[in-house]
Amino acid sequence: MAFSTTKGTTTGLTFPHPDLTIIVGKPTYATVRKLQKELYANARTIPSTLGGGHNGHLALVMTNAEYHVISAVNYDEPVHPGAQPVHQANATAAQITEANRQYDATLLQVSLHVSVVNALRQQILCAVDNKYLMALEHPDLGYTVNPREMLVHLKTTYGDITPLEIELNRATLSAPWNPDDEIEDLWKRIITAQELAHRATDADEITDGVAMRLTIDALEASGVFDFALDNWRLKDDATKTMATFKEHFNKENAERQRKLTAKTGGYHGAHGADGNRPRDTPPPTPAPSSGTVTLPNGVMMYYCWSHGLGINPHHTSPNCTYKKDGHIATATADNMQGGSNRIMGPRQPRSRDVPPAGPGP
Repeated sequence: MAFSTTKGTTTGLTFPHPDLTIIVGKPTYATVRKLQKELYANARTIPSTLGGGHNGHLALVMTNAEYHVISAVNYDEPVHPGAQPVHQANATAAQITEANRQYDATLLQVSLHVSVVNALRQQILCAVDNKYLMALEHPDLGYTVNPREMLVHLKTTYGDITPLEIELNRATLSAPWNPDDEIEDLWKRIITAQELAHRATDADEITDGVAMRLTIDALEASGVFDFALDNWRLKDDATKTMATFKEHFNKENAERQRKLTAKTGGYHGAHGADGNRPRDTPPPTPAPSSGTVTLPNGVMMYYCWSHGLGINPHHTSPNCTYKKDGHIATATADNMQGGSNRIMGPRQPRSRDVPPAGPGP
């Protein structure tokens, strides 16, 4: 069985995670959990006929109890067959060939098993500071324990979820969301946060109701879903499930992106497609010093390198508060310097921002 050489290994094994995510400082529940997930993926990738033949070498990083949950067949570690077998004097050619084949197959299986063990162990040593594993180190031989023991040690010693982690985990749900990112990022946040809370204690569970309420905070902060949020609040409470929540905002986001695409086309047309502009209408007038553009209908738009054109006079390249990597503060509408050419959707007034009607006459 041949495997190509990849970065992070010297055994010729190909892993989906050639280098595990490095744990900076003391391991925590979250960092150990990520390490475990990457180790599981790597171990399963290398095929094996042992342990039922469906999970590769996953048993090398799982306890027997954990492995029995996914497989009814034990993973019995292969034993080295020893020296080349000595054949009986009266053995036939077919018997000799079969005995040699079985010996070679067992030897190859043992060799692969050892290679995977060594590779996974080395990956852990590269990802975790030695002082957090030194309790497992032999004074003369170094690390001879298998990766399963190393992972158990990390989970037992550092895998408890701290109150701070619980608090930060809940806060991720209401953290700002960039409308330029995919909305699926929000749904992934919810799944990750609920999973961690579930593994903490029952008292820290994040119900779907709580997750939706906190995610609404993030959607409100984005400023692009005001009407969608108002429509959501008008729905019957009995219909407000996580499934309908995602469905509602997936549709709203798709419509928002459709409108943005249409506006972007109009923006390009105003800049370069004379055939799309009436003959007697002058082209937009750029203002390099302020980063603005005056459209033919008299609307003034302001340019930001990270987000493009919008009607907010306080959102320009110099004073953008949500700068993307590489943001250029001197970019203007006539000299974008590689910045965004999108048109930002205008913020709509929220229902709660509308003053109540005064008393009648």
